[in-house]
Amino acid sequence: MRKLVALLGVILALAGKAEARIDTDYKGADAGFLVGSIGFTQPELVAYRLRYRTVPSEPSNDDNGLISISSKSIFDGRDYNDGTVEGHVIIHRLKPGTYEFFSGYVENGQFWQTAETFSYTFTIKPGEATYIGSFIGSQTVSKTKSIWGGDVVNGGTLRVADEHERDFAAARKHEPSLPPFTQTMIPDLPAPLLMQKWVPQIIFVSP
Repeated sequence: MRKLVALLGVILALAGKAEARIDTDYKGADAGFLVGSIGFTQPELVAYRLRYRTVPSEPSNDDNGLISISSKSIFDGRDYNDGTVEGHVIIHRLKPGTYEFFSGYVENGQFWQTAETFSYTFTIKPGEATYIGSFIGSQTVSKTKSIWGGDVVNGGTLRVADEHERDFAAARKHEPSLPPFTQTMIPDLPAPLLMQKWVPQIIFVSP
C-alpha cells in the first residue's frame, strides 16, 4: 500500500507566481507602470507577499497581482542591501485603472495571513509611472519562549517607506525606457500590516 502525503496551505495552493493572474506585462499602447520595491530585515522569513486587484472587484473575479520576495530563492535578485534591509524593485506594466492592495501573507514553513482585509488604492495612468513605496518585511515572535528557551516565530509584518530615489534609479537599470513617475501613492499605514493569522495545513493521505 502506498501513501502519498502532501502538505498544502488551505488558501495558498496557488501561492507564488501562479497566484498572480493580472497581466503585469500589459502590451497595450495605453500601458502605465507600477513601480515599488519589497525587501526584508534579518532574521528573515522564507517569503513575503502582498496582493492587489482591480477596483471595483467582482465577487467572482479572483484575478490578483502580486508583489513578493523570497529570501531563499536564487531567482529573486537583489537591487539593494544596506546592511539592514535587502530587497528588489518591482516593475509592473499595467492596464490603466484603479487597483487596491487587499491582502498579504508570509511564509516560514508555516503560513500566516493578514487577519482582516484592507484596501489601499492606487491608480495607473496611460504612459505614466506610479510609485507605491518600499515594503519591508520583518518576522514577529511570540512573547513565550520555546521549551529550549528560543524565540518562537508567529508571523510577520510589512511596513512601507518612501524610497523613491533609490527604487527609481534601480528600476531604470531594468527598464531604461521607464517614464518619469508622475504620482506617489504610498499607502498610509497607521501601523505595520500584521500577518499572524495562521493558515492551517491539511495532510492528504491516499492509499
